[in-house]
Amino acid sequence: MPDWPIARFVRKAKKEGHELKYIFNVYNNAKAVIENINWCDALAFGTTWVYPHSILHLTTAIAQHRKEDLPVYIDHDQVEARLEELIRMSCWKFRPDDSKEGGYFELDEALVDEFAYSLRKLKISKITSDGMNTIPVTVLDQRIQRESARRMMIDVYMQSRHQENARTGRFVKIKTVLANGPEFAVLQKDSIVPEIDMALMDPNPNRGVWVMGRTEPVKLLNEDQYDEFELIARCLEDLAEEFVRKCSVEMSKKNFSIVIAMLKDDELNIHDKAKLICDSLGAERRFNKSYMMRRMRETNEQFKFEEKEPA
Repeated sequence: MPDWPIARFVRKAKKEGHELKYIFNVYNNAKAVIENINWCDALAFGTTWVYPHSILHLTTAIAQHRKEDLPVYIDHDQVEARLEELIRMSCWKFRPDDSKEGGYFELDEALVDEFAYSLRKLKISKITSDGMNTIPVTVLDQRIQRESARRMMIDVYMQSRHQENARTGRFVKIKTVLANGPEFAVLQKDSIVPEIDMALMDPNPNRGVWVMGRTEPVKLLNEDQYDEFELIARCLEDLAEEFVRKCSVEMSKKNFSIVIAMLKDDELNIHDKAKLICDSLGAERRFNKSYMMRRMRETNEQFKFEEKEPA
């Protein structure tokens, strides 16, 4: 073996009395690594780590079969860049659209975090140029911590999901989410998610609804230029609350009663209901009326609104 840092590192380990096992051409011999993965105290890589495609399968297999944390020492001066390239190359997601190509590929940050988390048992360090020491590689730590926090939050939520204060019992249909960031990455358009009760900590509970983001609850809005959600209306009261929130007014008993009365009035058609709700709440008709008419048509089979509009 040439006098590379990995060679000096191995000689030092042997001199210290460590038992060594050599596996050559490890890219094509992943089976031998897996067979010994719970026998060894550490792994040391040489040139195998140069090409990300050559270690993708190997690294995933190690992470799956190793029962305890495993120190991994790597002889390469660009370990951080290789690690980032490794996880990114596996986390591209095809997004369909109406273009000629039928869609495009986009890096899915949520998948990147999950992949990084899958490697959490590998405690990776790079070998110094003299082969005598190692330096911890922390480039994945933030992603691992974020995914760990997300999973912990989900565990807590799942354990308390049957408690009265965990969920409102209502569900929300995700529309066009304008907010950016990894917390909102899991909120896919047209998906149905449970609403979470955050009233005790919400400084403005009259606006929007709370749903679970990646690691913590996030708020969605449905007013003015926002159209981020719709309530799945179980009853007329749910639809009334949605309309009050849409009009950006206080969720007071008075406003709620006004909307309920309009929705229950069988003498009013959909057009008149929407117009009178806007006028009664002091809301602009321009967008709110068309929104309410559309929602009443969507729920018409359930609530039997009068469809006929004025000539």
